Amino acid sequence: MTDFEFVDDTQVPEIRRGYNVLYCEFAKALRRNSGRWAVWPKELKNPATASMTAGNINRGKLVNFPKGEFEARSRGQVVYVRHVGGVA
Repeated sequence: MTDFEFVDDTQVPEIRRGYNVLYCEFAKALRRNSGRWAVWPKELKNPATASMTAGNINRGKLVNFPKGEFEARSRGQVVYVRHVGGVA
């Protein structure tokens, strides 16, 4: 039988590359302000990209935004996101 090593959450490094740094900080800020809507921190070029971004957040496709923890909506080229539950 194989033994697996388990570690505390604090030992696992966060993904911090390119925009992931920005998105990680944005997700943390949303958690601190749970329930409040905020504008997505990156400018989006068109409504289709905004819609796709909101959909990816809602489906949990972005590493810093687990499914069920965040809600997103798009209007035009703007995406609004809020923390709705889960990890505090």
